[in-house]
Amino acid sequence: MLSVSWSVGGGPANITTIVDETNTIAVRDAIQAALDSAAAAATVAQPATVTLSAGTFVVSADGLAAADGILRVGSNTTFEGADMALNATGPSTTIALADGTSHSVTGIVRTDSGETNPTLQSTANVTVRNLTIDGNNANIAAGIEVDGFYTGPKPGTETATDTNITVDNVEIKNMSRYGFDPHEQTIGLSISNSVARDNGRDGFAIDFCQDVTLTNNHSYNNGQNGFNIVTSSSNVTMTGNISYNNAKAGIAVQTGNNEARALTENVTILGGQVYGNGGAGIAVRQADSVRIGVDAANIVNGVQINGNAGQGILIEGSSNVTVQGNTVAGNATDGTLSGGSDAEIRVKGYVCRPIGTGS
Repeated sequence: MLSVSWSVGGGPANITTIVDETNTIAVRDAIQAALDSAAAAATVAQPATVTLSAGTFVVSADGLAAADGILRVGSNTTFEGADMALNATGPSTTIALADGTSHSVTGIVRTDSGETNPTLQSTANVTVRNLTIDGNNANIAAGIEVDGFYTGPKPGTETATDTNITVDNVEIKNMSRYGFDPHEQTIGLSISNSVARDNGRDGFAIDFCQDVTLTNNHSYNNGQNGFNIVTSSSNVTMTGNISYNNAKAGIAVQTGNNEARALTENVTILGGQVYGNGGAGIAVRQADSVRIGVDAANIVNGVQINGNAGQGILIEGSSNVTVQGNTVAGNATDGTLSGGSDAEIRVKGYVCRPIGTGS
């Protein structure tokens, strides 16, 4: 039998048992009631935890605006399950979108700062862990847009931010749109040990975020990029991530078309593997201060980049890009550093400092 519990500061748990697991609105509302109660009682000094039992929680989007998402996690709250389902050796927890869903969902799980129902304009100190989130794309209405995990304050609220957001051991799959989609002035974001697979667009879309770490994540079989660092994101460090079999780039670092804000900048990509993608292994477009394979202290931790349908590394219209200590082989065609289209590493526009670019 499914249950949801919440507690504050390690105190006694308040437990709700879900009697009718087929009532997808009641399942959703029971979880949201626990999240709301926990956030209302939590403080920075006494944070709250909301825990789902092992099992599959099927949730409905009925009656909610798209921007509200489905499950909203408030400040100073950890939202957790037993484990993500992928490769679990014991009990696991899945949140799945109900069959027949007919309107878009901006985050099956999201921070509590929705566009049309903003209970908060800003959210701080949120952790989501040990869950699988399943968008059930094969069994929902065609053409609707569903994201797995979303952060960000209400668009247009210039001074609002989401801060200190942590995701660990979360699998997101079968979304019609993005898997992980942290957004709109999210500052202080950490995603680790997580998986994005079989989503319609990017596995991980880091959009207008600052001070980001992405560590030991896997992204594969997504309809666009495995990882997309975009829209004026800055101070992003990627370490030990694996990106493969995505339709476009394994990792894209770019500002975006017609973007009036600042360039995406200060992005470091270290270690990990990028292979078998439909575009470039790593694509850098309209970005500034990007390091691939070496950090700011000049410590080398190269990326293995091979077997991609485009170039191993593609750099266009960017400045202050350093490439060092990577293994780049077996991509579009053989080559080293070239302005032509048939090369392992292709450079167009203004770009500087290729060092030790391949082997």
